[in-house]
Amino acid sequence: MHPASKISPWILTSNLKSSRLHDTYIKALPFPHLEITHFFNPYLAKKLTQELLKEPFEEKKADLFHFFQTNDLNTSKNKTIQEFRQFLLSPNLLNILQEITQKKLNLQSIDLFGSIYQDTHFLLPHDDRLEGRAIAFIYYLSDLTQQDGGALALYNSKYLSAQKRNQPTTVAKRIIPQFNKFVFFEVSTKSFHEVEEIIKNTQRVALSGWFLYA
Repeated sequence: MHPASKISPWILTSNLKSSRLHDTYIKALPFPHLEITHFFNPYLAKKLTQELLKEPFEEKKADLFHFFQTNDLNTSKNKTIQEFRQFLLSPNLLNILQEITQKKLNLQSIDLFGSIYQDTHFLLPHDDRLEGRAIAFIYYLSDLTQQDGGALALYNSKYLSAQKRNQPTTVAKRIIPQFNKFVFFEVSTKSFHEVEEIIKNTQRVALSGWFLYA
């Protein structure tokens, strides 16, 4: 158990049983991942959303994706964003994540950016593998429904398409964006996922990035 006093004000949960969460994480299909709802202080989550939307967003558009994204938030001068970044790198949180994932994480560095997906925006299947990336995470700052699109689709890598350069074709699980939900998963040869196309006039706002190997 981890006393909340050591992690607050960002953590809402008073005690986290890492052993139980590790079992859930490691047994999750189609690859190790975990969803934690209402994990952070909701007041600070709302404030973080407001401050994130003040950041400049650039349109990112190619055959594989279309969405808006901030620059690297490690260099943001926004006080609230920097406090959240420091929280993500705090020894208390990283110790919890290391116990859950059994990965030794970098205590000094993290990749962090904001994204907005709107009507017709998408991100096609990929596995996130780049040197140094250990755990991918998404922190949702908006609510969507299944009818809106924009779900995080996790693919079963057992079923590959030769026509699509060995890309997976079967979705094993969909995670619907929910405000103040924190999702993370192991980056590996199996971690194929996508952001499904937004099909309604709505926004999917999130902070995303990667915890890096020590």
